[in-house]
Amino acid sequence: MSGSVTSVDSDPFAEGFYLAMGAQRVGEAPSGAIAGRMLPRLAKRLR
Repeated sequence: MSGSVTSVDSDPFAEGFYLAMGAQRVGEAPSGAIAGRMLPRLAKRLR
């Protein structure tokens, strides 16, 4: 069975929620709204 992967650039305070839902941290991305702020990038395989 194959699946797709979805990713999200999360608010840092919401990262725990995504991790609890089975996502994994795969990197960081710069915020488009706050200069110098990095956002956690999370990914989850969908079945």
